[in-house]
Amino acid sequence: MASNQIQLSIIVPVKNEQSSIATFLGAVVPVCESMAKHFEIVFIDDGSTDATLGLLKDEQLRHQQIRIVKLSRNFGKEAALSAGLSVSRGDAVIPMDVDMQDPPEVLPLLYKRHLEGFDSVVAVRKTRTGDSVFKRFFAASIYRLFVWTSRDQVVPNAGDFRLLSRRVVDILNEMPERTRFMKGMFSWPGFETAYVEYERLKRSAGKSQWRFSSLWSLALDGIFNHSTLPLKIWTYCWFFGSTYGVGLHVSDRE
Repeated sequence: MASNQIQLSIIVPVKNEQSSIATFLGAVVPVCESMAKHFEIVFIDDGSTDATLGLLKDEQLRHQQIRIVKLSRNFGKEAALSAGLSVSRGDAVIPMDVDMQDPPEVLPLLYKRHLEGFDSVVAVRKTRTGDSVFKRFFAASIYRLFVWTSRDQVVPNAGDFRLLSRRVVDILNEMPERTRFMKGMFSWPGFETAYVEYERLKRSAGKSQWRFSSLWSLALDGIFNHSTLPLKIWTYCWFFGSTYGVGLHVSDRE
């Protein structure tokens, strides 16, 4: 590895997170400095309408490791994550939320397992006290449904917070899916995977951008784009419907 090779990329999708940026950087930058000599923090501005972009540009003057990608409008977190992965340069890449629910102190634990030889290191929530009761119930139900309908392995209580090696990221960037359900895609390349448990905390500031409609849309994308079950159901319906119709036609002729 070249002496100036980026060792670590942190991917951070943001939308209207002006109240979280300073706190996030104040906690994450020192941790990254302790982990890697050369690192980058890539912010994906997913159509913010507040002061988020301006604050990021101000912080970029103080931290040369910051890179900013501004999307032309709000495309959603899955698209923002994909954009971040496509521009990342690190040998190891970690997507994380800006709201501090993904604790920075977990980063060295993920990186340590990567240095031990794992291409994927998944952060698994021991608890979800930072989420509402409804969101915890809905997320658990969707995980169970997805595991039942899909051959891709989705780890329960694991979100986007994880470490991916460069070869995993390269594979994800080559995948042609236009509707991207990242939790399913993360597991598709395979390779050696390790797991690190952590406590998911409450947001440090601001309000969550997630809404029920967004969660429901994400769930449908996961089921219909990473599962053959819907296609099989419609195939069975067509087969039995056609058979029934042919039977009626034959009986009418008799």
